[in-house]
Amino acid sequence: MRIPLIALLSIIVINLLTDAYIYYQAKHCSIKYKWLKKAHVVFSAILYIALAIIAIAPKKEVDSNTLRILMWTLYAYLSTYVPKYTYLLVSSFSFLPRLKKSKKQYLLHMPA
Repeated sequence: MRIPLIALLSIIVINLLTDAYIYYQAKHCSIKYKWLKKAHVVFSAILYIALAIIAIAPKKEVDSNTLRILMWTLYAYLSTYVPKYTYLLVSSFSFLPRLKKSKKQYLLHMPA
């Protein structure tokens, strides 16, 4: 029982750090639309709630409809966070030239 709880907490901490980095990037890249940052925070909170529901829901004696809902929720969660992790990885490569005191390279996005 404790191992899934520890795994859940570690996933939540990693996701919070990822979301904080993406929010920091959105805040400092002078995005025109202020609602976009708020939508990111709200959507991330909804996904955290969905992850908590997946973790809390009993999985031994469920019918097919409940299992289908759990699987679709897990699919929505993973289909959102896999691109976030990909962005984090690609964005971290753009900061490598700063270690050599050169100009930041933009690999997949243009500067604002």
